[in-house]
Amino acid sequence: MCTKLVQKPMWGGLLSAIVTLLYCALMAFFMNWMGKNVAGDSILNIVLVLGLLVFSVSVCGVLVFGIPAYLFFKKDVKEGFIYLGHTMIWMFLLVLILVMAILLI
Repeated sequence: MCTKLVQKPMWGGLLSAIVTLLYCALMAFFMNWMGKNVAGDSILNIVLVLGLLVFSVSVCGVLVFGIPAYLFFKKDVKEGFIYLGHTMIWMFLLVLILVMAILLI
């Protein structure tokens, strides 16, 4: 699967951006639900939030930088930067569309 995505960095970048945004939305819904259903400011809540932050950073790092890192290790630096650039451009465009949709509602 990875080689097919590498051959088409524009669509692979779009897929990476969509999955990353879906993961962020899932985490936002989870944090919103936790805020409504878990009362109090205990040390365990802080540990949970920090643990979730570390986990989310690692998941998003793999989603965004996984294939470019794979390409870098294969000594294909140019393709790695192209793939990373496409992912970042798609991420920016999708977030911009999301913000515009929120402002219009």
